[in-house]
Amino acid sequence: MLIRTLRYCLSAFRPKTSTMQHAHLHNIQKHFFGLSPSRFSYFQSKKFWITGAGTGYGRAIAHFLSLAGATVIISGRRRPMLQKTVEEAVNLGARPDKFIIIPMDVTNPDSVRLACKKVISLDKAIACLINNAALPSDRSSPFPLLDNSLETWERTMKTNLIGPWLLCRTMAPHMAEAGSLRILNVSSFAGWAGTSGGGIYNVSKAALNSLTFNMACEFEEAFPEADVQVNAVIPGEALSEMNRNSANSPERIISMTAKILSTLPDGPNGYFFSDCGLHLEFCTSRSYPKSLG
Repeated sequence: MLIRTLRYCLSAFRPKTSTMQHAHLHNIQKHFFGLSPSRFSYFQSKKFWITGAGTGYGRAIAHFLSLAGATVIISGRRRPMLQKTVEEAVNLGARPDKFIIIPMDVTNPDSVRLACKKVISLDKAIACLINNAALPSDRSSPFPLLDNSLETWERTMKTNLIGPWLLCRTMAPHMAEAGSLRILNVSSFAGWAGTSGGGIYNVSKAALNSLTFNMACEFEEAFPEADVQVNAVIPGEALSEMNRNSANSPERIISMTAKILSTLPDGPNGYFFSDCGLHLEFCTSRSYPKSLG
C-alpha cells in the first residue's frame, strides 16, 4: 500500500520539471492554488514562521505566503540563502516588507531560544509555526545504521526531531495565549518506510510523526481554550539541496499546505496529509474524515 501511495503521489503533481519552477506562483491571482478567493484572503495580514526557509519546500511555502499577503518570518542557518528567498519572492511580485529574516540553527538550543524570543517580541499571534528544516540521509555508507557515527545520528535527530520539539515547546504557550496554536510539521513518507541505506533519516521522520501526534493530543488538553491544530504534511521528492536529482518542483507542497493552513477553527488536529491530497494514517491516528475544502 505504501509503495502504491508513493507512486501515486510522485505522479500526481504538475509541473514536473524544474524548468517550470514558479510557473504557478507567477499566476497566483488566477488560480489561488485551489482555494476560493475568500479563503485565499485568509492569509492577508497574518504572520507565519517557517524554518529551513532558505531552500526547497520552505522557500516555496514562503513565496506563496508572501504573495498571498502574509508576513513571513523565515529562519535557517545561512542568511544569504534566506535573502535569496526574499529576492526571488520580490521578483515574483511580493513586497520585501512581507519578510522578516531571523537566522537560527535548530540544533543549537541557545539559538532556538533567542529566535523564539525575537518572534514573540514581534507578535504572539503567529498564525502557524511551520517546522521544515531537515537533514537528509548521510550516504557516505550504504549501511548507515552499521557505519555512521554517533555524531551523524545526533546531528540528524537534533535537526529533524529535537529542534522542532524545542520550537514547539517554547512557542506553544505564547501562541495559545493569543487563542490559536497551529503547528505544521513537514515530514516524509520515509517515516512510514523501512529501506536499507536510509535508516537514520527514516527513524527521525517516524519520530517526527509521533511527535506531531502526541503534541496534538497533549496541547489540546493543556490549552483547552485555544484553537489547537498540530498536523503534518508529507511531500514527495522534489528538487532541493537534499535531492538534487529530482525533476519535481518544490511548489508541489503548496496546494495542500495552503488548505491546511487556512482551515477554520476546530479543524484537523493530529492528522497527516500528503501533498497530493491523500489523508494518511499513522499509528492510532486515523485519516482525517472530512474534506479540507
